[in-house]
Parts: sequence; C-alpha cells; structure tokens
Amino acid sequence: MACLHTTKRKKHDSRSALQPQLPAWAGFYSVPPRPPLIACLTSSSKMTFSATQTGITPLVSCSITSAVSTKDPVATQLLEDDRPYAGYLYLATGFTTQNKDETESWRISFGLVGPGARAEVIQNNLHRAIGSDEAMGWDHQLKNEFVASLAYEKKWLGLYRAKPFKLEFDLLPHASASLGTPLTYFGAGGMIRIGRGLDHDYGPPRIRPSLPVSQYYERKGGVSWYFFAGIDGRFIAHNLFLDGNNFENSHSVDREDFVADLQAGFVWNNSKFRLAYSWIYRSREFAQQQERDIFGSVSISVHF
Repeated sequence: MACLHTTKRKKHDSRSALQPQLPAWAGFYSVPPRPPLIACLTSSSKMTFSATQTGITPLVSCSITSAVSTKDPVATQLLEDDRPYAGYLYLATGFTTQNKDETESWRISFGLVGPGARAEVIQNNLHRAIGSDEAMGWDHQLKNEFVASLAYEKKWLGLYRAKPFKLEFDLLPHASASLGTPLTYFGAGGMIRIGRGLDHDYGPPRIRPSLPVSQYYERKGGVSWYFFAGIDGRFIAHNLFLDGNNFENSHSVDREDFVADLQAGFVWNNSKFRLAYSWIYRSREFAQQQERDIFGSVSISVHF
C-alpha cells in the first residue's frame, strides 16, 4: 500500500499534546495480495476547545474510497473455492475526539457494491497502464447492492509509558466495532512502540479495517522515529465480500469467524513529512483459502 497525505496548518496551539494538522487532503492506494486496491480522497477540518473547557480536540474527516477485491487475474471461469470478485465504492464521514490519554472515533459510510462501483474499469485500466494482465473474472462479481455501516474505535494513549535506555516506550491498546451490511465485527488489540518523539502521532497508519485517526500526526520541531509491533483480533459476524450478496444469490465462501493481524514496522518524521513502513501477516479469512496473506504497506504524509 502507498499513501500520500498533504496537510496545511495554522498557528500551533500548545494547549493540546496531540493536535492533528488540518485541513488535510489525503490520497490512498493499496495493492495487498488479492484484496483490495484502494483509492481515496480525504478532506478534514479541526475545531479546538480551550484547555479550561474539556481539553478535547474534535476532528472531522470525509473520504471517498474505491476498493477492488479480485483473485486469479487470468481465470475466466468461476473459482468456487476463492473469494468473490467485488467492487466497492463508498462515501464515509468520521468524527474523532482526542486528548492526551485517549482517542474515540466514529465513522458512518454509505456506498455501492457491484458493477455500478466501476471496479472492473479502474483495475483493468491500471493493469494496462503498468503492463500487467487484465483481470478476466469480472463476469462473476457480486451483484449491485447499496450498503451502509457504522464503525467505532477507542484507543488508550497513556496506559503505560516508560523511558528505557534514554528512549521512549509506550503501549497503545484499542477496541473497535463495526455494524453494517458490508461488514460487522468486534475487535481488540494493542501496539507497543519504542523510539523518540512518540507524542507526534497516535500510532502508524493501519491497514483497513481502520478509522481515520491513524492517518494524522502532530507537526513538531526536530526528528522523531520509532519501531512498533502490534496485534489486532476481530470476531467477524458478517462479511459481504466473503458471504456474498445480502439479498440475492451470489458466489460465496465459508468465512472464518475470527481473523487476526500481526503488524510490525518503522515510522520516521520531521516537521515536513512522515514516512511509515508496515509488514502485515493476516490469518486465513475463509476455509478454502490456501495461503495466509502477507503484505507490506508504505505511507508518506506531507506537510505544506
């Protein structure tokens, strides 16, 4: 995955330990194995309350995302033991509140799954541009269906902090949930970080499913960096992209009820940009899956 975020900020407000730099525009593109190739445009704005009120900084974001889920690109027949072809186009708006100890994020999204999302056109035009094989199985994609979801995540920022060997160390546990026609799950996990300048962000950008807070970071002087490792487990009650269409017959596979991600990597930033690399190991998502997914993510965030 590759990400590009640009952020413009006004005068720094020292009353908050972590204040995202907004408004922000973000572009997002991802190619993990088989699932989704994602592109999005994000606009955000910030409102700040004084420390004498609540000490809470709200953050509002909006995004448009196109996601593509495919499998064997040269197969024209229906592969019954592999995930369905699917295109997903949706509009999401998120609201996050944060202080020095925790963040809470809500996101509501509305979108379309199926041929109307134009995922076949997006993917095959990109493949032609880079000289790759076109995906041939789009005749078997999920059917058109309007979808909606509500997602929530809470992250604890100050649960444990230490300074071993003149470095900074912290623990960032989180809990999350999503309720909707495309995806319903309950999850929890945590991350450890060690380095310098850990208060510059809320942790590295996360592979979806995630909420917008992981894309923002604090613009401060000097250089900050850290290594991180984390785990996220999700109980999946429903996944349209594996279970098939909700209201029509379509291709589906036998979904696993529990999915876990292991993530590790490195983050470096200065006053102008942030660079993050993540390595992700994901457990099997359905019974017929032959191999577990292992992929990498590169994120670049730029201030201007």
